[in-house]
Amino acid sequence: MNSHDRLFDAIHGFFATCMAAGDSDTVDHLVEMELSLSQVKALFVLAQAQEPLPIHVLADHIRLSVGAAGRTVDLLVTAGMAERRESPADRRVKLVTITQAGQDATEAHLEHKKAAMRAQIDRLDAAEADRLHDALIPLLRSSTLEQELSA
Repeated sequence: MNSHDRLFDAIHGFFATCMAAGDSDTVDHLVEMELSLSQVKALFVLAQAQEPLPIHVLADHIRLSVGAAGRTVDLLVTAGMAERRESPADRRVKLVTITQAGQDATEAHLEHKKAAMRAQIDRLDAAEADRLHDALIPLLRSSTLEQELSA
């Protein structure tokens, strides 16, 4: 096994451990909200959207038919997690946005995941944490995400 394979295995193991550690809490949180998987997917797409999304665009993102996406949005609206309104440019198009309650729900989910990751990182001593930080910097500098954030 070469260096890159060993690194991949280590990073994959780290993320798998973090995600598994947080799964119980985050899944419980989502179950308590009584949301279906499609509703959760739609909620996270809406949380990341920079502007209101037409239902057909949301449908593409969550891989549902427009009709199924519309029913998913109906349930999110009823739950107070999303709002739907007509497009000012074309009244036939319905635009969907996340509400503050929906934003709070997605942020709570992400906070559970961050807490799980923090718990794993806190197991390192200061020198190990510094070495890991220094080792990750070149990877982060060349990542697509970093390039997108810099643009």
